[in-house]
Amino acid sequence: MKKVPFSFHRFAEQELEQAAGHYFEIDPDLEKDFLDSVDHAIGQVRELPFSCPEIFEGIRRKVLSRFHHYNFCKYENGQIRILSVRHQSQDSPDKIDRS
Repeated sequence: MKKVPFSFHRFAEQELEQAAGHYFEIDPDLEKDFLDSVDHAIGQVRELPFSCPEIFEGIRRKVLSRFHHYNFCKYENGQIRILSVRHQSQDSPDKIDRS
């Protein structure tokens, strides 16, 4: 199956780096597991872009259950745009304004 191209919003990249750094401080292997989990989730979304629930005006959420994080993304113009990588305790997706 052909995978849809994807890109990260610059703030989503920063959020990912911060979360990975947090897990690295706990245990470098945990950071690797977290990044592998993110890669796996993005791979699933790239294969089936509409498999994640739409939770707010075209924004879809992919759950990283082990790490209690969400990937928020949007499908536009034939590609997936990762808008945010957030812990579940952070602000809700309606506060994402990353056009």
